[in-house]
Amino acid sequence: MFQFIYEWYEITVIKQPGHLMWSALVLINGGYCTDTYGFAGYLITHGREVYEKTLADPDFLAILNPKKDKCNYEEVRRLAQKIYMERTKTKIRAFEKIYLGVWNKEMQDEIDQSLAINSEIRNRDWTQEQLKEIFPQLAKVLSEQCKK
Repeated sequence: MFQFIYEWYEITVIKQPGHLMWSALVLINGGYCTDTYGFAGYLITHGREVYEKTLADPDFLAILNPKKDKCNYEEVRRLAQKIYMERTKTKIRAFEKIYLGVWNKEMQDEIDQSLAINSEIRNRDWTQEQLKEIFPQLAKVLSEQCKK
């Protein structure tokens, strides 16, 4: 499972650097997005289904009840990296070259089709209020946390 999620997370980062889940992380953290790789660890700990649903709809993160500054599990991502490297005999720095150079177009298309990735592009200039409109469920959960 770690290998699958790590590999596909890396593919998503390479292919979707403007993915909306980064904007969801900005909303969770109250205006900043410091460590997307640590956020990958957070998603990895919740399993494949959560990962895939988050790619399709970042507002899905609301069901996890995420807490500000608590979505950074960098150690988990490092563990996933280590497992991935051991199983594939691949160095992480080489991953993008392998992805772009070795995988044929057919395999890339298969991965793209198997993941429902939200195609809306992140706007780094969105305000917190705009993010609340884009992620209403997540905004509601975060607002309820502040009331406690």
